[in-house]
Amino acid sequence: MYYEIVTGTEREISDRINGAVTLGPIPLAGAPLGGLTVIFNDPADTVTFPGAAGALVTPAAAAAELLGVSGLVVSIRNGGPGGPYNTTQFWISIQRSDGFTIDAAGTANAQLGLSTTDDTVSDGADTFAQVVAYTQGATPGQYAMLRARD
Repeated sequence: MYYEIVTGTEREISDRINGAVTLGPIPLAGAPLGGLTVIFNDPADTVTFPGAAGALVTPAAAAAELLGVSGLVVSIRNGGPGGPYNTTQFWISIQRSDGFTIDAAGTANAQLGLSTTDDTVSDGADTFAQVVAYTQGATPGQYAMLRARD
């Protein structure tokens, strides 16, 4: 048995404990996701984004499509300015209490920052992790998660 320590912001630690996977970034105007797919192996489902091939799909529209997957909790986060044109970027966080697996064969994977060679796996919520808040130098509001691993 060994212990894993993960540090980050409150949001990053919360995502890790809840088994969330973050998709994006997606600009406010949308990403060319039209007609592309995200394939879930567990639970078995396929999300096809609306529009013709290459059509821009906004973060809200992408999140709405992902909500159709059984038990999936979807939230949109504003990542602030970024990208080559300093446009507002959004991230989509997805989680499911029992976890999920996204197949590497999904045609939207590259656009959403998912692997195109290995399946993306979330084990679901981690009920054994402990979270502590700490201050690192002049950076308050840091959090750490500690959990035992086999």
